Amino acid sequence: MAKVNLDVPDKVHLKAKQLQLELEENDKRITLQELYKELVIIGLEAMKKKMINGTALTDSKSFSAIAS
Repeated sequence: MAKVNLDVPDKVHLKAKQLQLELEENDKRITLQELYKELVIIGLEAMKKKMINGTALTDSKSFSAIAS
């Protein structure tokens, strides 16, 4: 497994932490590391779909939507 050091905006990290807490409230224990791994997989799948549809990967609006 590759190790990646990633700077994540506070707003995005807080949303990830909030999601982790919501999952725990529903008796689904998950570490932040596991959550980020899942988010990367889901993000890659979404990017692949956008590529297939011809959406440019450099469109900053698509990435900033996550933080809103």
